[in-house]
Formats: sequence, structure tokens, C-alpha cells
Amino acid sequence: MTKLKTFYENLISADFRLSKKPDFIPEDLSLKIVISVCSGLLVFFFLISAFYYGINRNFHHVIPEAVEYQNVNLAIALTERVYGLNEGHVAHTKVYDTIRENGIAYYKHFLDPLGVTFPDNLSNPVLINKALTEASTLPPLQHPTKIMSEIKPIEPNDVGMSEYYKASFAIFGVRVQAFYLFYFFIFIASIVFYYIRFFNSPVLCSILPAIVGVHFTMFIYIWEILPPEQQFGIGTPYAPRFISILGVLPALHIALEILKNQRFNLVYTALLIPQIALLAWLLTMRGTVMWEVLWVVSIIILLTLVLIAKRLIMYRSDPIHVTRALAHLFSVPIALFAVIMVGYSSYYTSSLNPLYRFSDEFIPTHMVWHSVYAGLEQHPEWVEQFGEAHSKNGKRMSGDGVPIIAAENYLKEKYNIDEQYYISPIFGLKYRTTERIIKEVYWNFVKENPRYVLELQFIYKPLGFYRAVKSNFLKTYAKVPVSAYLGLFLSALIILLSSLYYRKESGRDIYALSFLIPLGMAISFAPIFVTFAAHGIIGDQFYMIILAVPCLLMLAPSLLYSAYRHWKENR
Repeated sequence: MTKLKTFYENLISADFRLSKKPDFIPEDLSLKIVISVCSGLLVFFFLISAFYYGINRNFHHVIPEAVEYQNVNLAIALTERVYGLNEGHVAHTKVYDTIRENGIAYYKHFLDPLGVTFPDNLSNPVLINKALTEASTLPPLQHPTKIMSEIKPIEPNDVGMSEYYKASFAIFGVRVQAFYLFYFFIFIASIVFYYIRFFNSPVLCSILPAIVGVHFTMFIYIWEILPPEQQFGIGTPYAPRFISILGVLPALHIALEILKNQRFNLVYTALLIPQIALLAWLLTMRGTVMWEVLWVVSIIILLTLVLIAKRLIMYRSDPIHVTRALAHLFSVPIALFAVIMVGYSSYYTSSLNPLYRFSDEFIPTHMVWHSVYAGLEQHPEWVEQFGEAHSKNGKRMSGDGVPIIAAENYLKEKYNIDEQYYISPIFGLKYRTTERIIKEVYWNFVKENPRYVLELQFIYKPLGFYRAVKSNFLKTYAKVPVSAYLGLFLSALIILLSSLYYRKESGRDIYALSFLIPLGMAISFAPIFVTFAAHGIIGDQFYMIILAVPCLLMLAPSLLYSAYRHWKENR
């Protein structure tokens, strides 16, 4: 007890004697190592807890919704991985049909002969693995050439998920359990890269258990908290609506490396490259990962503005010094980020089948304006003011049907064009054409109803988001196990210890985290206010909120002490 008291007195002393170790730390053991090792042990605890929590909740044998998009991605993965038919992210129709006929489908005429129902079929490992086996043991397939009869592209959805499934099959075999194992493979790899890089940075290393611990609480959110009608829509961490969370740690790693702006280091660079590549790859799986990219971009922009402003103040408008400021901004992390993001995006786009570029029927991403228009329903006066105008045959449309009926009515009323204008002769809707029409309809709606849109954007969407987050927070943390709370408490102690004891040495790191994490949280809100604040799509935002708040509380003592010392020295 006396030793602990002495350590506490040294910790809060005004001179902050950093050279003196606490009495209970052996002379040959650095406190930094103790902090880093303890952080690593806590990370391991949270990883094991999350993994087995997911196993016990059957996260490891689920086909995510929407199944009629995911079965195409599965078929693409098998077409390319098993049959070697790399046709630019399109499936062979025989593979696709086999998957659906064996139960990975939504429609009753596929499920009734098998005696299964939707959505129970999406979490039936025996049925799913049988379907994958059947689809991967077909007779040799020839290169497809005929649209629909041989070639099956994806509808408007992120075709990058097929790469996730393909990599899962390559590493863990053609089985549904491979997807869950691959999720942790990616997550652990990202953690290891971060941990090795910042092992000797006490504050940056000690924040890692909190990041992984909050990630574990998100598993509880998936299982316990989502409304029943949306649980099967996510149901597992590798669902497209959740998988973007894997990009948070890489984005933080990249941003920290940019802020540090150190000289070239081969090890640091080797650890940074896979983090950037992972972020670029995730962007092809879910478009909302763009906010994580913007998180990093915003750091680069802010650094640029600060350096230019500083040079202008010091040297007025001297263009030479402004140029030098921009040259000083150039660094290996920024260059790598730009090259990898742009390079991979260009490669990915060019690797797609030409159908995705010239056809009206198939888009390898989500329909943005479709989601934007659907968000108009979030206003409480929607039904009263516009419900009748978005009806067909006496039935009021909702959800995905709202933008489609809006486009149909717009064409009819303004140009007397029938809905056949956006109906494809080969497959469903002409999605690219429909998306362009919905964009026009949306801006026309904004012009005619500015008050409604302003109320929606600045009152009802934020209010709906606040209510959803509040409900999620209260319900989630009521279900968190005591052991997890103990782990989070220990995480807080480690952060407090490292941020106070190494306050002078790690001052920049403390300020960096105190700035970066709230900034990331704020930028993560962008997708919500563009579309709508539904429970099923606020995984990123909820994660960032429950990460930012405790991290700021944990760093607050050091920040307050620094402010006190600064005030005392300049009084």
C-alpha cells in the first residue's frame, strides 16, 4: 500500500519526474513495456470474448441479407475461385441457379420443395453448406457469353463482397463458417499491424484495448438490441451493413501516421501499407466506408490549411514559403494513401465486366439517389402530405417502393411517359436510368417543398438518430457481461496511467487522439443525414460514439492537467 501511495504521489507531482519508475516496477523492466503487454493481454481477452460470443450466437453460419444480392456475390466468388472463370465479377448462371435451388434464396418456389422458410434458411448451416457444395461441384463450365442464360451480373449492390467471399473460401474452405473466420482474420491482422507500430507509444498502444472492447459490445448490439425485423438483415458481423466497422482501426492508424509525419521508416511503412489496402478494399464492399476515407482526407486538408496559414502569417503572402509549406506536407504516409486508394479504385473499376459500365440494368454499387429519396419518409408528416401521391392501385408505397413510384409518377405527369421507359427487356429495372430519374425527382421535390426538407434534415433526422442511439446505448450496456465491464475498466486505468505518467513524452499523442476520434465520430454521421437514421444502418456511427465518449473521458485528466500547467506557467 505504501508503494502504491508513493507511486500516486509521484504521478500527480508538479515536477512530473518521468525518469523515476514506480517502486513496484523492477529496475530492468520499462513501464512502457508493462503498459504495452497489459494492453495486448486485454486485446486478446476482448478478441476471445467476441469470437466465442459470436459462436454461441451462431454468427458463424449466416448468409447476410439481402439474400437475393448476396447469393449473386456467392455465385461470383465460386465462379471465379472454383471454376477459374474471371469475367469481371459476374457469375455463371448455372452456379447462381444451383445456389438458389438449394435454398440460399428468398422466394418460396425455391424454398417450399426443400421444406424450409425465409429467413430461417439463412442461418441453417447444413442447408447452406450443401448449397455451396452443390454449386462448387458442377461439371466443368465454359466461359459464359450470353447475358442471363450464362452470365449473371449483380443488381445495384456492392459487388466487392464477392471478393470477401472468394478470399474466405481460399483460406478457410468452401463453407459458410469461412466468412466468420475470415472476419476475425482481417480484424486480428489490422490489430497486429497497429500494435506492432505503436508498441513503444504508451498512449496510442493503451487505447487499443478500448477500441477492441467497444467492438465486442457491438457484437452484443447485433444479437440483443436490433429490432426483430432487422436482426436477420444484419445477423452477423460480416454483413455488408456492419463490415465497414473493420475500417475504423486502419483509418485511425493512417491518420496517426500522417499526423506524426516522421522520416521514412521501412518497418512503419510495411505496417501501414496493408492498413491502407484494407480500407480501399472495404470501400468496394460497402459504399458507406467513404466516411472513413474522408476521415483521413480531412486530416490531410486540415494539415494543409494550417501549414499554409502559418506560412502566410509568418511570411505574409510570399509564394516561396507557401510552396515550402506544401512541400513540407508531403510525406510517405500521404503519398502511400493517395497512390493505394486511387490505384486500387482504378484497378477495381477497370477489372469489372463492361456490362457494369455500359448497361442500364446492372450497377456494381448501391443506388445513392434511391436511398436519398427513401429518406424523405422519416418526416412525421410524410403520410399526411405525400402518402397519397406515392400510392399505386390504392396501395401506399413505403421503403424501396417510394422512390420507384415517385419516378413513375414524375415521368407520367411531366412527360406522359409510361413506366416501361425504365423496365428492362432482359432483366427487371433499368437501374441506371431509374437512378437518374430519381435524382431529378428528388431535386424537384426539394424545390417544391423546401420547408419540409429543412425540417427533415435539421430536426427529424437528427432527432431520429438521437433516439436510435440512446435506445441502442441503454439496451446494449444493460446486456454487457460483467467480465467485459472489468476489461473496459482495466483499459481505462491503463490509458489513464499512460496518459498521465507519460504526459510530456506522449503529449502529441494525447492531443492527436483527443482530436482524431471525435472528428471521426462527427464525419461518421454523414451517411445518416444523406439517407435515413434506421437502426440497421447506424452500426458505424454507434460504434464511433461509444468509442469516442469513453476515450475522451479517459484522456481528460491528462488534458486538464496540461491546461492547468499551461495556465499556471503563464499566469
